[in-house]
Amino acid sequence: MQRREFDDVVRVVAEAIGEPGQRRFRLVVSTQSDAALLWMEKQQLQALGVAFEQILAQLEGAGVVANLLPITGEEPDQPLILSPNEYQVGRLAVGFDEERSVITILAHEITAEEEEAPSFVCHITPDQSGALAMQIRRTVTSGARQHSNGHMRGPSS
Repeated sequence: MQRREFDDVVRVVAEAIGEPGQRRFRLVVSTQSDAALLWMEKQQLQALGVAFEQILAQLEGAGVVANLLPITGEEPDQPLILSPNEYQVGRLAVGFDEERSVITILAHEITAEEEEAPSFVCHITPDQSGALAMQIRRTVTSGARQHSNGHMRGPSS
């Protein structure tokens, strides 16, 4: 399978599709002319959000980026995409590219061998990753039910 790489990401969002308990999770990554859907487990999406938060905290502590959270603002217009690339994610990796000052997401298909290169790579700005980390937190808890003691309890997916 050929590796896809998105450099000029204009939009990246987390979505939960379906009813609580039956939801599927994905990231939608868009450039002006292309898009990719990264389908993953709820736990993978949660871990991705935590990874973004940890990277941003380290970058802020080192003075590489200014305090990014909370981020507000409007999302850019959605580009018109006719046939997005879809991936069923088995493994994810996240890192910071110091030379380009971007956060890189590497996604491996669920069927990929351990030594295979990632199927999908994208580079997002620290601002985009901060906004995405908050959106992921909202997305994975959107189906959670609140108990009378005030604590949240989420469905299994």
